[in-house]
Amino acid sequence: MKKSKFFTLAASLLIFGMVACEDTDLRAVSGIESVVMESSSSTISSSSSEIVSSSSTIPNGNSSSSAVSSSSSVKVNSSSSVAGETKPSSSSAKSSSSAESVEILGTCAPQKDSIVMTQWATWVFTQTSPADTSVASSLKFKWIIEGSYQGTGSGKGLRNVSGQYPETGTYIARLSIAGGDTITCSPLTVTVAPITGCKCTASAETVDVSNGYGLANWNISGCESLLGISAYTWSSDVNPTWANASLTFTAAGQSVTPTIAVSNDNGSYLEVTCPTVTAIRSNE
Repeated sequence: MKKSKFFTLAASLLIFGMVACEDTDLRAVSGIESVVMESSSSTISSSSSEIVSSSSTIPNGNSSSSAVSSSSSVKVNSSSSVAGETKPSSSSAKSSSSAESVEILGTCAPQKDSIVMTQWATWVFTQTSPADTSVASSLKFKWIIEGSYQGTGSGKGLRNVSGQYPETGTYIARLSIAGGDTITCSPLTVTVAPITGCKCTASAETVDVSNGYGLANWNISGCESLLGISAYTWSSDVNPTWANASLTFTAAGQSVTPTIAVSNDNGSYLEVTCPTVTAIRSNE
């Protein structure tokens, strides 16, 4: 009976010990799993942090577009009229001289619509916007003066340029600012300098040759030209002396109506007809 009780007690102790061991192992396993999960979670958070960090570099990719927009944009407007047709022109240009975008508006035209040959023609760019004209002072103006002796002109802030023309005709100038599109300025007409105001007079309408001969005289006066008068060319039926001419009549009934051509160095030519002079005999 004692043996039976001892056996029962021993068996109970053995079972309790086994149960205790199982609980300890489960707690140990549970602790390991917890550590693994925390470590894994930490790894995921670290990876996520790296992703966020790399995505934060994306805005720096706009630095190139920022550099492009830092170039100044220059726009010039002009009206040109060729052969009676008005055409708007514009020019777009870029300049690195300013960190901000700027728009320049203006017109391009000759100072005078018409000049005579050998005179100077001045082409002018007139800025209308912005009001501060110094904005374009650092920008390069490049001119092409078609048909002129000078041909071209350029310089920073060069808003006007001049040229001379060897031939008559209609001419234009072209302008680009800071390397932008070329605009066409309004046209210029080049003509020869006109000669005006000439008047030819005779000393008398008749010449008396009763004594065997009579002298007639003519004179040209009042001629005006912007470039001055370079020559007087009389017809061959009289004897010329610059602005005067004469003829000796010897017989009654003789009659002469001389002409004179007036010219200047600009190529202008004006022909004038002088009064007719007739020879008579007063004693008949």
